[in-house]
Amino acid sequence: MNHPTKLPPILGLDFSFLDDLPEEDWFPALLAFGLEEHATWYDRALIIDASDNPELLKDAQRFALEAHAAGTLSLIVPTDLQAFKAWFLETLLPLHIRADRRRISDFRVALANLRKYALELDRAGFDPRGDGAFTKLLKLPKAIASHEHSPEVFVAIVQLDTRGFSAYANGGPLPALRKSPLKEYLNVLSSCHQ
Repeated sequence: MNHPTKLPPILGLDFSFLDDLPEEDWFPALLAFGLEEHATWYDRALIIDASDNPELLKDAQRFALEAHAAGTLSLIVPTDLQAFKAWFLETLLPLHIRADRRRISDFRVALANLRKYALELDRAGFDPRGDGAFTKLLKLPKAIASHEHSPEVFVAIVQLDTRGFSAYANGGPLPALRKSPLKEYLNVLSSCHQ
């Protein structure tokens, strides 16, 4: 069955993986998505953000109540918004994240930095779901303070690994960016054929 996903974009997540599932499996799959390793730091940060935003939280509650009424969600959904918020986080976030207030705070900070510098990060080609993105976003304000608000900072966050960006954020110079071995190999091959 290939139909467009009817799930509302309440969390800003890509739900296209649900397109091949019967509708009654959508909400359970969404729950599994939040709890399993499919979710990145960014997906989980959006869940935390939705729980902090009363309008998004009401939308999520409405959707969960509709899923329960339709029989696609067997869990009891709280009707009180504060109780729903706790249920929502408990249902969609793993315990090791819910139990660590510092980690939840870091998710909020990283998402805030992503939004604050969205234009510059987008121009540089930053992928919020990429390896090390979470740690780099936490260090971004320090890099900006160390190197001013220059385009170089955003090139560095994209092209350096986490350790390299951390050193750069602490005031280190931007290391010479090497071409990847594959690019070097392709350059050698193309120069041989000229």
